[in-house]
Amino acid sequence: AGDWQGAARLLADQLFDLLMSGADTTIKALLQGFPHAARLDHPELSLVDAALEVMQGRFEEATTHLEIAEGQAEKLPAELQPSYRLGIATLRLGVARRQGQRDNVIEQVNYLASPDAGHLRSGTPRSGVLRAVTLMNLGIVEMWAGRLADADRHLREGAELSQKIGQPYLGVICLSSLGFTSKIRSFVSAREHSEQAIELADRHGWESEKILIPAFLTLAGTDFWAGDFTAGERWLKRAAKVSSPGADPPVELLLHLV
Repeated sequence: AGDWQGAARLLADQLFDLLMSGADTTIKALLQGFPHAARLDHPELSLVDAALEVMQGRFEEATTHLEIAEGQAEKLPAELQPSYRLGIATLRLGVARRQGQRDNVIEQVNYLASPDAGHLRSGTPRSGVLRAVTLMNLGIVEMWAGRLADADRHLREGAELSQKIGQPYLGVICLSSLGFTSKIRSFVSAREHSEQAIELADRHGWESEKILIPAFLTLAGTDFWAGDFTAGERWLKRAAKVSSPGADPPVELLLHLV
């Protein structure tokens, strides 16, 4: 109806719920509905642009949008700034995780766990989602850093919290990576978590999402170790089919290794 300010705030407010529902296409379509002038006038949309760039593996562009968003934060009404600043920090965490920048991940996690961020989070309706996203990102970067015990703990916490707050997409991401970290316990545990991730994704129509690649590759790897090359090849092909170059370099590396 032409209320672009209200529309921008509504989209930014729902951004992480949409992201954690696998609704990238919806976000993109909504963003394209804004006139060019409106997109320049409303800082909230820089956050939305950054989120889309992160999801598509365009990390340099995402960082540029995040810097713009940070520079414009003061333009927002005071009551909107807490969730906006937390959104920036959460997306910076996602960029750092996908690029394997462990130090940057730890920096953002420390910030999100700080009293300052806790104070900001208390004023937002989505504190549970942001905490679950933080646990997920921390667990995944610990996984790629070889700290499997720490990763296992944080991903379990993330999966449990995701179930508690009704965020199945986020739960699939945690369970998919948890399958890989569970190998420190046993291949049986690794398979169980991977199969749980796939079952949950199938239930919601996400069977072709990239978030399942770690689960597919864990199942492929355990089959190969067991000598069942036919079954392993099937999982490997499913992983290759949904993979897109550059979107998540550590996962892409694992695909080549398997």
